[in-house]
Amino acid sequence: MASCLPLWKIYDRHTTITCRCLVDSFNGIWFSIGWCMLLLIPAVVAAVKLSRYCRYMDNCEGYWTGYN
Repeated sequence: MASCLPLWKIYDRHTTITCRCLVDSFNGIWFSIGWCMLLLIPAVVAAVKLSRYCRYMDNCEGYWTGYN
């Protein structure tokens, strides 16, 4: 058993570094991308609904006097 201990430590450290450092950071990236996509859909719907009012205000006479 003692002769395999250095190999076991190499394997254990390799899997620890791979799983904890690399895979966890990728999970965080995918998690944040998922939240952005989840929140982007309602934001786009709200923007499309509110754009109707911005277009109406731009066409109102006397609302905007110019770029002074």
